[in-house]
Amino acid sequence: MTPAEELSAVVASLKPDRAVIVTDSNVRPIAEEYISAVGSVVPAGVFILPPGEQGKSLEQLASLAAFMSQSGLSRNSLVVNIGGGCVSDLGGFAAAVFKRGVRTVNVATTILAAVDAAIGGKTAVDFLGLKNQLGAFHIPERVIIADDLLRHLPREEYLSGLGEVLKTAMLDSRELYLEVLKDCGRSMERPYTPENSDCSDKADWAEKFAGIISRCAEFKEEVVRRDPEEKGLRRILNLGHTAGHAFEALAARKGDAVSHGTAVAHGLLVSLILSHIKCGFPSLSIYPYRELLQKLYRRLPVKCSDAEALADIMRHDKKNTSGTAFNFVLLRDFGVPEECVPVSKEELLGALDIYCDMMG
Repeated sequence: MTPAEELSAVVASLKPDRAVIVTDSNVRPIAEEYISAVGSVVPAGVFILPPGEQGKSLEQLASLAAFMSQSGLSRNSLVVNIGGGCVSDLGGFAAAVFKRGVRTVNVATTILAAVDAAIGGKTAVDFLGLKNQLGAFHIPERVIIADDLLRHLPREEYLSGLGEVLKTAMLDSRELYLEVLKDCGRSMERPYTPENSDCSDKADWAEKFAGIISRCAEFKEEVVRRDPEEKGLRRILNLGHTAGHAFEALAARKGDAVSHGTAVAHGLLVSLILSHIKCGFPSLSIYPYRELLQKLYRRLPVKCSDAEALADIMRHDKKNTSGTAFNFVLLRDFGVPEECVPVSKEELLGALDIYCDMMG
């Protein structure tokens, strides 16, 4: 059964009275088979978002809610999100709040969505220039990975997905992390340059490492099953995200936006530095990761003089429980996470200074 056939079967089994399909302008031209799969079962309208974070605004949320109302959606209807993490975030949040809850199905068209964003029911929109400030938990009925669409991704999107894969591997075990570091790094041997940032020679990353993608997805599904509303264990999935979200927000302010997964990949280095300072994480394990980061990923538009601005952004992180410390997910070793470690401002600024030195 193809992913599109699976989608058709899932929609039929849910017996909705109608559906709204949410996608973005990048995915829409290559998603006809999936759109037809829904439309062959139930009347369906299509709402198209702008790509990336610009699609996660209150304005887009209001437009989608109006479209859902005009389409006659009821509590027995269905929202089908076809795209990456921004699509499932915005579409899932709209479904969560429209008439207090409409069912969703997520079709992941990026590696980042397949291993992380589409799974677990965390939905959100950005607010006041900050990531995911308004959101809700809304578990999808099913997550389908659109394997056939992954080959259309530009190299930058593969690297963005790799950032979340690396995060999950670090949380899972040293064995999986070393496997990803060795095999996935080799599959993208050309270093990042502006000239090759969008090239399509990804060495069939998604096909070659389908097992790793599945293993990462299974890891997140198990964590979500044990802690669906992020009251404890699930917080470990934020590894790399506290600094990563700050990097992402600051880059956007500077007019030099970076992808979510790229920001997380850099945020992981900050987390490893803090893990050594706070939890005794072995320093020798930091340098191979730094080398991979330098080799594959673009440099961020961040300087040591930006440390105070980054700290100010991190003050708004949802994990913080006091005004005097920053809470980070850190590692004692690969596969041994600590979910909520308080970090002082001085320690954070010191780690950001080390990060800048390590990245040259």
